[in-house]
Amino acid sequence: MAPLCGEGTRDGAKLKVALADNPQIAGVVKASLSDIKQGSFLGVMAMPRADGSQSALEVHIFPEAMRGTGEGHYPWDLRPQSTMTNANVEQVVTAVDGQTLTLKYALTRSGARKASEMSC
Repeated sequence: MAPLCGEGTRDGAKLKVALADNPQIAGVVKASLSDIKQGSFLGVMAMPRADGSQSALEVHIFPEAMRGTGEGHYPWDLRPQSTMTNANVEQVVTAVDGQTLTLKYALTRSGARKASEMSC
């Protein structure tokens, strides 16, 4: 194992994390909605809307080498009732009130897929 690395939590508590000998490390760089294209693989943290759609809080564009990472839709801890959807962009629609992304992800190991709409 590599040396321990110090890290903080959202509530400010300190953690010590042991890294594997060959950890994969990814960084975050600023991007804009225009960088999102059909076929991009995204991680979207969102809040549910009354109509069943999602309103994005954060959008992460994954590099191609990370395609498929955490694919699916599940609860997240950013805010109460927030969700995370890691999926492929099926469609991008720009309207007067913002951009809507249709994301598609695997639902089951058999390959069934589900679409989810996100407003950005």
